[in-house]
Amino acid sequence: MPKKAWSDKDLEYIERVAGKVPVPVMAAAINKTVPAVKVKAYSIGLKLRVPMDVLRKHWPEYVSGANSHA
Repeated sequence: MPKKAWSDKDLEYIERVAGKVPVPVMAAAINKTVPAVKVKAYSIGLKLRVPMDVLRKHWPEYVSGANSHA
């Protein structure tokens, strides 16, 4: 299966929401895999870590009791 090219719209989206939205949500929104989003984001210098307080407020399903860091 050939790789799906990154559109300008996809790149603008990950640049806009990086560090605000969990990677699985980002990946689903642009129809990419989680590893693909991570590789692309890191390759263009984006940090994907969402602060714990943001996760607790907006994305509680991504907060685990055992992991204090997102």
